[in-house]
Amino acid sequence: MLNVANKKIIRKLSFRSFRSNRTRNIVALIAIALTTILFTSIFTVAISMNYSWQQQTMRMVGGSAHGGFKYLTKEQVNELKDHPLIKEYGYSVMLAMPMEPPFHKHHTEIRYGNDDGAKLFFSYPTTGRMPSEVKELATDTKVLDLLGVPHELGQKVTFTYPLGGKNITDTFTLCGFWETDETMLASQIWLSKDYVEEKLSIYDKEADKGWGSNIIGTWSLDVMFDNSSNIEKNLSIIAEDKGYNTLDNTAGNYLDTGVNWAYTTTHLNSADRMITLLALAMIVVLIVLTGYLIIYNIFQISISNDIRFYGLLKTIGTTYKQLKRLIRNQALMLSLLGIPVGLVIGFFIGNTLTKIIMSNMAVTSTYITFNPWIFIGSAVFSCITVLISTRKPGKMAASVSPMEAVRFVERSIVKQKTSRTKTGSKVYRMARGNLIRSRKKTTLVILSLSLSVVLLSAVYTFAKGFNMDKFLSKFVVSDFVVGHADYFKSYFRSEDQKVTESIISAIHEQEGITEEGRVYLYTDLASVLQTKKKFMEFYSDLPPEHLDSSIINKKDEDMVEMNLDVYGLDELPMKHLKLVKGSIDLEQMNQEHGIIQLLSEDDYGNPYMHESIYNIGDKVSIHYITDYDIDDKGNVTENNGFDIDYKVVATAMIPNNISMRRYGSLNFAITSDTMREDMEIISNNKNVFSTMNYMINVEPDKESNMESFIKDYTNNVEADMNYESKSTYTKEFQSFQNMFLLIGGILSLIIGFIGIMNFINAELTSIMSRKRELAMLNSIGMTGKQIKRMLVIEGLFYGGNAIVISFFVSILVGFFLIRQIESMLWFFQYHFTVIPILGVLPIFILLGIIIPLSAYKATNKQSIVERLREAE
Repeated sequence: MLNVANKKIIRKLSFRSFRSNRTRNIVALIAIALTTILFTSIFTVAISMNYSWQQQTMRMVGGSAHGGFKYLTKEQVNELKDHPLIKEYGYSVMLAMPMEPPFHKHHTEIRYGNDDGAKLFFSYPTTGRMPSEVKELATDTKVLDLLGVPHELGQKVTFTYPLGGKNITDTFTLCGFWETDETMLASQIWLSKDYVEEKLSIYDKEADKGWGSNIIGTWSLDVMFDNSSNIEKNLSIIAEDKGYNTLDNTAGNYLDTGVNWAYTTTHLNSADRMITLLALAMIVVLIVLTGYLIIYNIFQISISNDIRFYGLLKTIGTTYKQLKRLIRNQALMLSLLGIPVGLVIGFFIGNTLTKIIMSNMAVTSTYITFNPWIFIGSAVFSCITVLISTRKPGKMAASVSPMEAVRFVERSIVKQKTSRTKTGSKVYRMARGNLIRSRKKTTLVILSLSLSVVLLSAVYTFAKGFNMDKFLSKFVVSDFVVGHADYFKSYFRSEDQKVTESIISAIHEQEGITEEGRVYLYTDLASVLQTKKKFMEFYSDLPPEHLDSSIINKKDEDMVEMNLDVYGLDELPMKHLKLVKGSIDLEQMNQEHGIIQLLSEDDYGNPYMHESIYNIGDKVSIHYITDYDIDDKGNVTENNGFDIDYKVVATAMIPNNISMRRYGSLNFAITSDTMREDMEIISNNKNVFSTMNYMINVEPDKESNMESFIKDYTNNVEADMNYESKSTYTKEFQSFQNMFLLIGGILSLIIGFIGIMNFINAELTSIMSRKRELAMLNSIGMTGKQIKRMLVIEGLFYGGNAIVISFFVSILVGFFLIRQIESMLWFFQYHFTVIPILGVLPIFILLGIIIPLSAYKATNKQSIVERLREAE
């Protein structure tokens, strides 16, 4: 046989063969596009979610730098910034943090910084420029609104700020501004270098005892490395190379560093990364399998139909490799059309899904990223899927001998038994015989249909496994919890953030309240002395290097000062404590000066027992500090303090949504009566405890009225106040559940559409390729009605078997995979359901009837003689 080594001719044959298979091309093109859509959607969601998390977290942290050095001198900044590990850097120096109106409700920092520093802070002017003249200023629109200044360059900006125990009022010219990002927790006012250095040169640090005075006049150096891996290690290397250390804060050469935890690599350990990669790999394999099932089947059916054409090519000398190349070229032509379409549509769907997901995860902003890896990865995986799918059909076309190809008729690969009974001629037996002619094709069609049903069933079972009662039991202890807006951001710190008496009075006047109670918090410094051994037990979940080195070097019996928080609880919040040990009796606690040791709880409501360092009956002596100074290193000098003794009467867990909503310190609770009595002793006419939150329960029929009132009040009367309600969490739960149903439903729909297309393609090509056979059946007396019934039975066989297989596979997937989620999600409870399977059953029945009848109608337009002659 001649070896025709003519690539141009092969390309020409590929193109002409490509053009002649219009139906195959349309189906294959849609299949490739849908496969690419799946890949692009998944990659877009994964990359965009990570990018959005990083961007939002960076804005909450206050910058995009990998890390930085804090509390430096100007000389240290110049010494460190030129290290070879640093690729980019920005620096700034703090001048003041005004706390008086109009800045009392919005954290604002007054600084000088270079352009790169401002960019790393997400605070670089988009209109105008950074200050260069002495009395110039740049800031965001939020600050301008607080000061009542129009958003126009050249405007005069006057404000007052504290410095060295004095208030300074000055006027500046607006040279630049940018739109406020609501995610940012602080605003920046940039002033010129000359102005800031002049003010700091006369700054009296000893006279400044205001909040944050320890960082006034200190410089920050924010740095970027080649990548976000090993940020903490790189900072340590830079410090050590310059003769500093980042571990021992008691040493004279200590430098304080910070790692930007917005970067995923800083808080993903190797196990987390492995789990993430494994989950992504499983999704990719699923998509490859889905695409393979249809693309392989399309080309296999197409080649079966055109096998005589490939046989004739072999008779004129076309080689094995050239025939495989011919098939591959056709697949690549389809890919050149289908993949770009899939990339565009998939990117749009992926970003839509990302916004839905992020909106249900308390992320206020979603950032679209045109990361090239989304398109590169999707295109590569789609192309690989196409090449894998066409490999075997290509081998099939290349391997057939010319004589076999010319005589080729699709027939059963199993031995048929001869039956002389009357039942042997029944229509359904003929249908069954037709299906097992090509068992592989039939199996692939059924598998592709089953895959979509199994996925839909898994998604539905997963979403419906979310147990609302479990979810609400963790978050809801009362119908409403009212607090300052900062409290719900886990940022409660001081008297300024208390629940006001005015809102409590306004709520109290409403109808339907059945219970109410307050949670108080001591807002100054408090501590206890405990042995190093107990201290280390309490912080046993932290790596030792994260603890103060001066404590690590102590002996076990040496005493260590532990900071703590003290709650004062009314009866309503007290009864919602989850008792671990001891007993809680309010009257007895007041008489015995009792105190409750509070523990954190895991997602399943189990206490972290390593935090229990006191036994029932132990004496606890709490040292309250009500007057103190803090130096530039954060060291506290006590001016006034009191010791008060308590008796531990119980160990309990406090629900997160009525606590401070953060962890890391020792926590105790006393009754609100005891707190009032004790604070009168130590307060020295200073308010040292505040109402942190206010809880109420109302009659069921009054809940909606109360919610409407509180919502209106916190929006229009006291905007600093906020609230949470049972309905808030119910809506959050339903939204979370619906998110999974929507996303899973969309993916199931795409995969289901691919399966249905495979089914349609198989039925159409099967009937079209059997036109002569059906004509012969007509010619020997089989009626059109009988042929239609036979074809419908074939169609129903596909759908029926897909449903049966889906049912059993869904049971296995549910038991071995979805059920395991109970150990991962505390509010999940597995229940198998057949609802999604029953839901698709009518669809499969309709398809099994409509498609065969439509295809037969299209072939039946010609006479029997014409159909018999067509295949000759």
